[in-house]
Amino acid sequence: MDWNYEIALTEVDEILNFTDTELVNKIPVAFRKFIEKNKNKDYRPNITPGIPISEQVIKKETKAILSLIFRSYWATEEEKKELEKNDKITYEMLKAETEIKFPKSNSSNYNLDEYSLEHEKTEDKETNENMQLISIEDMPWYKKIFIKLLKIFKLRN
Repeated sequence: MDWNYEIALTEVDEILNFTDTELVNKIPVAFRKFIEKNKNKDYRPNITPGIPISEQVIKKETKAILSLIFRSYWATEEEKKELEKNDKITYEMLKAETEIKFPKSNSSNYNLDEYSLEHEKTEDKETNENMQLISIEDMPWYKKIFIKLLKIFKLRN
């Protein structure tokens, strides 16, 4: 396993040690055993009880794992629906960014150089007129992590 994830699992384990037993019991035993088995036994995380996670200095992988735990085991049905709604919006945004727009024509012979220049001009106009950038600071932390995870998995596929 990657060293960063071993460290992240160690931090997650430490955070779970300070978490309410009722919440920890909602996590399947197999997943808790996975964390215990794969964490770095030599690393000592610097987690301070009583300080919110958002103020702790932890790895981004730790935040990602915690967000997945929240999403899978701790979120209420209403929160899950809200997260799913946000995921669809994020997915559509990412999909729109990656789609290639080809000109509609019956001809199968395209001049790619002309198309590239035309596409860049069209794309610049559309970007300036129709799209607004979303400020990353306005997004909740779990949404930022989810977007990063999507990018990671998209690169591997």
